[in-house]
Amino acid sequence: MSWSEARDETVRLWEKIRSSLGSAHPTDLLTDINLICPLCDEAAQERTAQGQPDADACAFCIAYQQAGGCREVCAEISTRIAEKDWDAAWAIADDFIAGLRALDLPVEGGRREGPG
Repeated sequence: MSWSEARDETVRLWEKIRSSLGSAHPTDLLTDINLICPLCDEAAQERTAQGQPDADACAFCIAYQQAGGCREVCAEISTRIAEKDWDAAWAIADDFIAGLRALDLPVEGGRREGPG
């Protein structure tokens, strides 16, 4: 999978989460939010390709490098879901999805793909 494909799959995952806010059971939402996403998988592959299989995969994630990653986002949206503050949860999801779409993605040869 390429970074572009991983980003697109992650966007689709978060769009599904966003559309489920307020209607899905909070436990299901929290499970989906805290799943390993395609960007995580791509980062793990990059970590291995760079010969650092025991390093934290987040350090190799393009979303982490450019936007701080997903840990804070997942924690914040999880709190909003627990509080049933759907407006805040929707805003967090919208901002995160927009950030994912704006990533400057690496491709073979060292060029960047740019926002998608």
